[in-house]
Amino acid sequence: MSLWAKGSAVVRVENETCYGCFIKLPPQISVLVEETDEIVYCPNCGRILYKKE
Repeated sequence: MSLWAKGSAVVRVENETCYGCFIKLPPQISVLVEETDEIVYCPNCGRILYKKE
């Protein structure tokens, strides 16, 4: 697990990147995070993603 995330289960998405594992997300996942209120998980690390305000 990333030291930056410090064991967090919810991380932000910025520049289409998961800030838990720092992997660039597929475009479909990035769109879901930006445009819906659904709970979206990172396909790589499994953390819940949220958009940066």
